[in-house]
Amino acid sequence: MKRCKTQEKMNIRNKGSSMVIAIVVIGILMVFVFALMLVTYTLYTSQNKNVASARNSYAANTLSQALETELQMEDAEASSDLYKYLRFNINQKSWPYYCPDADFDGHDEAAAFRYFDINYNYVEKYFSEETTDESGNITKGEKSDSLAGFPGSVKLCIYWRASEETEAKWIRDGLTNAPEPGDADFNISGARLYIDIICETASQSYVVTNKYILNVVDDYSDSKDNKNLMKTLDAFYKDSNMKDRLNPFGNTVEDLDQHWKWSFESRE
Repeated sequence: MKRCKTQEKMNIRNKGSSMVIAIVVIGILMVFVFALMLVTYTLYTSQNKNVASARNSYAANTLSQALETELQMEDAEASSDLYKYLRFNINQKSWPYYCPDADFDGHDEAAAFRYFDINYNYVEKYFSEETTDESGNITKGEKSDSLAGFPGSVKLCIYWRASEETEAKWIRDGLTNAPEPGDADFNISGARLYIDIICETASQSYVVTNKYILNVVDDYSDSKDNKNLMKTLDAFYKDSNMKDRLNPFGNTVEDLDQHWKWSFESRE
């Protein structure tokens, strides 16, 4: 009888040990499975981030080059709304310059930075999937509400600063009151323009900054073509429809006889 009881106790102990071993093995397997799921999810999200980052990068750099071309066109005064907007608003009291190196009230980011949302124009052929069969026949698929490859959002942040020489003189002279744009003694020549192209998709963002330097020619009297450009600019300035879009603050432009030319400086 004693041997039977001893044998039963040993069987119970063996079963208990086997149960513990089984639980440990199951625990290890569960940890391994969860670790594998975590690695898989990490790779998946990483791939999505790479796709979103690439999309933002391509869009931002493409738009950066497009803006560079637009502002430096020979007929920018006549064909570029961006050029005209800058012409009617920069060097005006309604748009303060940015001056981070001097303690001027009202010339910080909140006052000087302007943001613009960039949306795509709807062109039907770009918003429907097309398939081509072996014979070269094109079949249009269902229309889409979004443009393939377009970032989730595209914004421009535009601000301007006085020339480096002018800012250095302000700091050197210890000015406490900010010189006002548009004043007779405010030199706009050499002013710096910054355009941040901000593309965002999902949680990823990409920023490209274009920098331009303003060159000012005193008047348009040197050629017939330049006179025609001044007349074109003046016509846009007086057009009430254009004023709403390009001159929303109703600024008075006294120096339309000056020729502004933006020279591309750098891209970061």
